[in-house]
Amino acid sequence: MPLILAMSDPLEHVLPHRYFGIPIHLFGIGGTFWVTNHIIMMLVASLMMLTIFPAMFHKVDSSAPGGWKNFFEFVLDFLRCEVFRPVLKDYTDAFLPFLWTMFFFILFCNVLGLIPLAQIIEIVTGGRVKHLGGAATGAITTTATLAFITFIFIHVQGLGVLYRALRTGTYGHHKPYPPQERPGLAGYFEHPHAGEHMSVGKALVFTPGLYLWNFAPHPFHDKGVVMDVSMWSALLVMELLGAVIKPFALCMRLFGNMVSGHIVLAVLIGLIVAVPTIWAQLGVGVPIMALDLLIQLLEVLVAFLHAYIFTFLAAIFIAGAVAPEH
Repeated sequence: MPLILAMSDPLEHVLPHRYFGIPIHLFGIGGTFWVTNHIIMMLVASLMMLTIFPAMFHKVDSSAPGGWKNFFEFVLDFLRCEVFRPVLKDYTDAFLPFLWTMFFFILFCNVLGLIPLAQIIEIVTGGRVKHLGGAATGAITTTATLAFITFIFIHVQGLGVLYRALRTGTYGHHKPYPPQERPGLAGYFEHPHAGEHMSVGKALVFTPGLYLWNFAPHPFHDKGVVMDVSMWSALLVMELLGAVIKPFALCMRLFGNMVSGHIVLAVLIGLIVAVPTIWAQLGVGVPIMALDLLIQLLEVLVAFLHAYIFTFLAAIFIAGAVAPEH
């Protein structure tokens, strides 16, 4: 990494830098949408995906893949068979496009952040263009947007699966307990009109309530309606909090790990120019550059690891949402 990075503020290369603003007027409210280096890197990652994958997989090819195609096919197949299928079961193929897209978008953003594009561009342009690079996933706005999209996708799909189960009459066919062990209120709400093919209107009415009902465990064991409903309500509050905390954790985990590695590298290199003499700089610089190289290699692993963690956890959350009964 160039010396210019070490001499600057360690946070300078991870903070967003504005390039130009786009005036926006919507519903009588005006403002400016600022295009930052992180937005530009997101667009670069998106364009790379739109270029690479259609070019490699534009047609069915039964021949043995080679080169980068072999690498991407290995990753795609590994994610499908070893990561998503054990969690999503029969729903795997339905959610693969979303999960694959999320994985590779995060991966491309992470890997682009490892390339010192900003420093290369600054040197090539003689300092006229600065900060044009970085990891888009190092911006809290990026990771928050990814987490929000995942949150919406999880619950829209959960509602959709429940709606289709009510329409086709398959809701309630997989009873977790024998009916005689779950009497009264629990049995009615868990399996309302099991086997009935509901009309569109009736399914739309039942879907939100049943989705909320299934959100929390049902501790109904003839303890009385007040006790049962109170316990279920308390569990529902905790589950609703968990539904918000889960995407928040996805957001902060990805953001924190992408930012921390770059800051550590900048601080370490900054130690070289902090010492007063050339000989001291050499004495400090050699071990620091060796450590910097090791951390860079670790950052490559982290780039893959956190794309994997984000999508794996998203698959787990989706699996919980698309099960009509817990």
